[in-house]
Amino acid sequence: VSDNVLTNLDLSSNNNLEVLDANENELSSIDITGASQLSTLNLSDNDVSSLDLSAFPNLEEINLLSNDLTDLNLQNGANGNITNLNLLLNDDLRCVLGDDENIVNTATVSTEPNTRFSSVSCDYTAVPDANFEIALFNLGYDDYSVDGQVPTSYINTVTSLDVSNDNI
Repeated sequence: VSDNVLTNLDLSSNNNLEVLDANENELSSIDITGASQLSTLNLSDNDVSSLDLSAFPNLEEINLLSNDLTDLNLQNGANGNITNLNLLLNDDLRCVLGDDENIVNTATVSTEPNTRFSSVSCDYTAVPDANFEIALFNLGYDDYSVDGQVPTSYINTVTSLDVSNDNI
């Protein structure tokens, strides 16, 4: 189904689908919920903004180059199976939810510099003060030091915080 002008695609009844090549369309919506055997997904050059691939443990090749992605869920319990992940030219994709942050060590991953991986949450709270963020990181309330944000789930239950000795 590549090289068309498709805007929506419903493959929810295709239970045996293993390879989907739907690149160079105008897809903004795709339903692949029934394609549990999917191992290769190519949706490059489309208009997809959000994609949940958590129900696809057989995925090995994922090409989402040049979409409008802002949300991507890869928590399928089998990120170790992924050998190639292309997320380039998705400038608004800030966070990819995965089984763990180390997917970049086990696969060939291409992303924009501002894209990070998290196993906890893609919901972040801005922390514009670098010294305060370093203090939060040292106390275990941050996943990356000095990136201007902390996972909201790490801090949403904090009721008291003492950083008086941290030169802030």
